Amino acid sequence: MEINKQKILEKSLQIRYFEERLLEEYKKGLIHGTVHTCIGQEIFPCILAEFTKEYFWFSNHRGHGHYIAKTGDFRGLAAEIMLKKSAVAAGIGGSQHLKNTNFISNGIQGGQTGIATGYSSQLFNKEAKYASVMFLGDGTLGAGHIYEAFNLSGIYNSKIIFVLEDNKIAQSTPSSRTFNGNIKEIVEGYNINYVSCDSNNYDSMLEAAQNVVKNSKKPYFIHLHTQRLSSHSKSDDNRKKEDIEVLKNNDILNMYLDNGNLNYDSDYIKIIKSLFDDVINSDSIQYNQPLSDKTELDVSTVYPNNTHRLSEHINDSLSKFMKNNKNSLIIGEDIEDDPFKSGKTYGGAFKVTKGLSTKFPERILSMPISESGFTGFGTGLSLRNQYVIIEIMFADFLSQNFDQIFHQITKIPTIYGSYINLPVLIRTAGFAGNGYGPTHSSSMENIFFGLPNLDIFVPNLFFDYTNILNYFQKFKKPMIVIEPKTLYTKKMSPEIYSEYKIQNVDYATVVEPINRKPKCTIFAYGPEFDLIVSNLEYLAKEYEIYVNIFSPVNISSVSTTLFTKLLNKSDENLINLNQSALNSNIGNHWIAEVLKTQNIMYYNTNEITDWIPTGRSEKEVLITREEIAQMLENLND
Repeated sequence: MEINKQKILEKSLQIRYFEERLLEEYKKGLIHGTVHTCIGQEIFPCILAEFTKEYFWFSNHRGHGHYIAKTGDFRGLAAEIMLKKSAVAAGIGGSQHLKNTNFISNGIQGGQTGIATGYSSQLFNKEAKYASVMFLGDGTLGAGHIYEAFNLSGIYNSKIIFVLEDNKIAQSTPSSRTFNGNIKEIVEGYNINYVSCDSNNYDSMLEAAQNVVKNSKKPYFIHLHTQRLSSHSKSDDNRKKEDIEVLKNNDILNMYLDNGNLNYDSDYIKIIKSLFDDVINSDSIQYNQPLSDKTELDVSTVYPNNTHRLSEHINDSLSKFMKNNKNSLIIGEDIEDDPFKSGKTYGGAFKVTKGLSTKFPERILSMPISESGFTGFGTGLSLRNQYVIIEIMFADFLSQNFDQIFHQITKIPTIYGSYINLPVLIRTAGFAGNGYGPTHSSSMENIFFGLPNLDIFVPNLFFDYTNILNYFQKFKKPMIVIEPKTLYTKKMSPEIYSEYKIQNVDYATVVEPINRKPKCTIFAYGPEFDLIVSNLEYLAKEYEIYVNIFSPVNISSVSTTLFTKLLNKSDENLINLNQSALNSNIGNHWIAEVLKTQNIMYYNTNEITDWIPTGRSEKEVLITREEIAQMLENLND
C-alpha cells in the first residue's frame, strides 16, 4: 500500500498546530480543566491510521493526535475541549475521554489494555472482524494490568497492536527511574511479536506499520522511540531547556519547517485555524446527563422450584440464558468442567457453573488468576454487543478489579456524551458464614454502592434468579450480583412460618404477618434475611413478636415507597441487619431516603467493628437469633 509522505506530514503539522493552539487558548482562559498535548508524537499515528482503518483504537490521556489521525474530527475535538456545540462527547468527556467510530480513550494510562485485548480476541471472531490498537506510554510500564492483558492476548490470539510511545519521561520523572527491565524480552515472553521504530526516522515508522498489519495473525508490540516536545500538561515541564532544544532540533516536522517543505502559512494550516476560530465563536453547550432505558420490566412472582438448591437454581438460570442468547459467554477462574480430560468434573469453586462448559463449549472459559485483566477482557467483548458474565470466585477478590469497575465499566456508559450499552454482569460469592476468614468473607456491596451506571443485586431463596438475568438482557448495563455462599446448598422456596405471607414486589422480597400487628420492620438481605425468615416461628412462640421484613434484591435501586409502607405498619420501628464493618452499610442509605419524608421512632442495628475472623470465631461477630430477639425486646423499654 502506497501512502503519500507529504500528506502524512501535512496532517501531522495540522495536529501540531491544533495542540499549540490549545495551549494558547488555555493561557487566555478559554479552556478549563486539563490538556495533555502530543507535540512531538504526531507522525506515527497518522501513518498507522492508513493501515488500520477497520481497527478499533484505544487511547489514553495524551490522545488528541490519535483521535484526529483516526477520525479527522478536528472540529468535534476542539468543541469538546472548549465546551462548544458540535462537541464530540457533549462536553462531558473533555480532553481525555473521547468516543467516535472505532475510537475510544480514557484518562487512566493503560486502563483499557484488557478491554482492547478482549475486543480483538478470536472468540466469536473467526474471520478476524474485530481488531484493535492499544496506545501505551512508557510511564505505564509499571502497571500490573497491562501484563495481565499481554498474557490474555497471547492465550486468546487477539488481533491487537500494542503501541508503546516511549518518550523517556513519565510525567515529570525519567522513565529510567520508573521501569527496570527489557520490554522486548518481556513481551516476547508472552508470545507477542516485537518491532521497534523511531519517530525521527520516517521510513522506520512506515516499515513497522506496514509489516505489523500485513502479518497481524497474532499480537504485535510496536516500540516507538519518540519524544515529547512540550509539557506533560499545560506548563509543567521540569526538564532542562537545552535538552528540550536537542529534541526539537531532531524532530522531523521542525526539519521540514526549516527547509520550507512544510509551512504554517499553508492552506492546510489555515483550514484548522479557521475551524478553531469558528468553534471559539460558536455557542456554548449545557450539560445533559445521558440516560439509559428506563422502561419497566415485569418481574416473575412465581417462586423457584423447591427441589433445587440455590447453586442448582443459578446454574439452571444461567443455562437458559446461554441457550436463549447465542452471543453470550461466561468467563472466570476454574469454571470449566474437565480441563484435564480426566473424567473428574470441577465446574467452579461452588459448582455453580458445573456442566455448562459441556453444554456450551467455547462459551464457558476458565481464565488465569488475573481478575483485573479478565474483567477488562470481558468488557472488551461487551463492546462488541455480546452478553458477558464474569465470575469472580469470592467477593473479596472484587478488590483486584476495582480499577476496571470504577474507571471503565461504570464510566463507559455515560462519559462520552450519549448512553453506551455495556452488557457486563459480574457474579460472585459473598458474605460470611462458612468460616473462610478475613480474605474470603466480605460482600463488598458497600464499596461499590453509589457508583453511577451500576446495579447491585443480592439474590435470596424466594426470588427467581431468572429475573436478574432478564434485567441484564433487557437493559444491557453493568451489574454486580453478590450471591450469599452460605445459601448455595439450601433449597429454594423453603416453607415459612404459617402466620406469615411472602411476596416478591419488583426487585424486592417482602414478608408480613397475616393477621398480627408487626412490632417492627427489619431491613435485611443476604444471610441475615435468611436468618430472620428461618426464625419467625421462634420469635413468635418464644417472645410473641411479629415483624415485617423488607429485603431488596436490587440493593442499589433505592425506591422507598414499599419500604415506607411496611415501616408505617410497624409504628415506624426499624432494625437494620447487615455484615458491613463500621456501620458502612447499604441499609443506612435506604434509611436516609426514608428520613427525608418521615420520622423513625425506634432504630437499632448490629455492629461489626473489624474483619470477619476465621472458623468458629466468626460466630462471635455475626448476628444471632437471640441477639435479634433482644433488639426487638428492647422496643418495650
